[in-house]
Amino acid sequence: MTFNCTGFGDNGIYPPADQNGVIKWLLGTSTFPNTISFSRYNQQKSNDLWNNKHGTKSTSLDACTRNATTWRIDYPVITWLDTERNNHTVRTIGINSIGAISLPNHTMFPPVQVTKIAIATGDGTTKDFSIKAPFIIPNSETIYVNNVALTKGTDYEIDYESNFCDMRENYHTAGLTCRVDNVSFGNLKTATKSGSNYRDPIAWWDCYEANQYPTSCTVNEANPIFFDFGYEKECNRMKIEVNTVPAAQIDNLKIQYSTDNATWTDVPGMTRTNQVWSFTLTSARYWRVFIPSYNWSYALTTGTNTRDEQAFGTTFFLGKTVPGLKFTTPPANGAAIEASYQLELPFKTSNNLLRFTCSLLLSRGEGS
Repeated sequence: MTFNCTGFGDNGIYPPADQNGVIKWLLGTSTFPNTISFSRYNQQKSNDLWNNKHGTKSTSLDACTRNATTWRIDYPVITWLDTERNNHTVRTIGINSIGAISLPNHTMFPPVQVTKIAIATGDGTTKDFSIKAPFIIPNSETIYVNNVALTKGTDYEIDYESNFCDMRENYHTAGLTCRVDNVSFGNLKTATKSGSNYRDPIAWWDCYEANQYPTSCTVNEANPIFFDFGYEKECNRMKIEVNTVPAAQIDNLKIQYSTDNATWTDVPGMTRTNQVWSFTLTSARYWRVFIPSYNWSYALTTGTNTRDEQAFGTTFFLGKTVPGLKFTTPPANGAAIEASYQLELPFKTSNNLLRFTCSLLLSRGEGS
């Protein structure tokens, strides 16, 4: 029995042979592959979508259109409605045990042109405005004030990865796990592991595994929460959720950055609202968090909390959120501000639908 890894684009992803849903179904060891999912993150294999997903729907063989002459099965059009999964970005979408499209892929998903979307009305004072898309193709934009196109660098600046909507999935740490080499979360890697399904504190998906995570870990200056992003990334916000930072220590917490992993500097302009820390937008490769002269017992969780329509066990976030559009001079009171730009990743909003379908083509081998 042969499965051809084709059909989901040049950079499509597929399941390992022992988890191939088509083969298992044809051999009678599993049911018809019927789960369609999407993820904010790129995956290595399509079956990673079982856990690393941010939207999922199911169908059935009966709902498919079947042609016995051509041996073709057409899946129905799966739709996320205008009320579902809004403000989510799609980087991987497909059928978990068959294959998935990995984006960006301009053949499978050509860039979408957004034309003169209304941004705001000027008030003569405000310079910063929401650009209304978290990821924009660089240099694809035209910004208008009262229908006059402006000049980038002279009239305005734009952030092409703004996370204007402050979605947790877009924080830099959310796509990582504490088990990768470039992350140290206190002494989590060396602490005694639990046989229960404790969840990764930074991964923004259903990331858990027995005997891989402790019930808690210790964070201090010698063993901080540490990230090496590989290259400079801008940050201006950190959140700690579900867990409670000790009240007597919360104002002592430090967020530091470094360009060389040797000399560390406190982030500038830091303020705190409950357990959300904001600071001046800062670009650096290395980041660390700790409470000086204190052994902070950071608990992991086996449960989940629903946020951004997702029920995950994530508790720590470091990244950025900015409006995305900054004018040199505030647009005049009553001025109409509009923007045109291109998107190469599907961005789900209340103004659009996300649809997916595919076909499964079977063939009889020679001598069958």
